[in-house]
Amino acid sequence: AVRIKVGLLEHGDVVQMLTTPTEHFALTYDTGALDYFVCLTNGHPFLTQSVAFHLVRGMNESRRTRVDRADVDKAVGTALSGAADYFADLWQNIAQPRRALLCDLAGKRASVGSEADLAWLREHDFVTDDNELCVPMFGQWIRSQNQSNIP
Repeated sequence: AVRIKVGLLEHGDVVQMLTTPTEHFALTYDTGALDYFVCLTNGHPFLTQSVAFHLVRGMNESRRTRVDRADVDKAVGTALSGAADYFADLWQNIAQPRRALLCDLAGKRASVGSEADLAWLREHDFVTDDNELCVPMFGQWIRSQNQSNIP
């Protein structure tokens, strides 16, 4: 199978997408709300699009135009629920020792995994060079799972 690497979106590109997707876009953001959004998704294309969709939909439903961190949290929660199959499929395609490493990192526990497993997780954009999760939202999903459901 051919593997096509799709990288993370740049911070500025995500901010532009969120603030001016069209010429007369009405949403504005409290200080820190945009950076918070970008931090949680880290520009992951699918998750960025999903959270943005739920954010705009939620703002439209509430007839508000000023986004705050609570709005971002709500959109992230909705996106996490809506992307359950995505995360489950992703999880099932990761070898068990690497899952254990991800659980450790998501729980902010010291990890004792092999360097080969860490290298694989870095290569596949799960983990940064500093051994942090690349996408904090993925860590939220991991922590939200019942430990018995995460082998």
